[in-house]
Amino acid sequence: MGEERLALTSAVAHGDAELIYLLLLHLKARLPSALFFELLQPHPAAQRLLIHFCRQQDTKTLREFLYHADQPLEAASLAAAEGYRAETLSQRTRGLALARQFYEVAAARAP
Repeated sequence: MGEERLALTSAVAHGDAELIYLLLLHLKARLPSALFFELLQPHPAAQRLLIHFCRQQDTKTLREFLYHADQPLEAASLAAAEGYRAETLSQRTRGLALARQFYEVAAARAP
């Protein structure tokens, strides 16, 4: 885990988006989701690149990341959009039900 942390810190410090993307994909394949997201926590630049990549390629990981990063409103918005884009009624229902769950989490945390 120490090597991964050092590699990510070095890639972010270097500022090379291609290198960060390559490392993110490598780490995502190697690590469990919770560990991967925890590793990204102190690196907002890497988080932004992951979000950008996942919006295009992997919305499931994006939803997991947003929930893990304690951003249930953004996760709810993503789930609702996916629900509306779904082709079948059952997929739409699942997407909107998931969005409702995320909104309920956000509402429970609101002051």
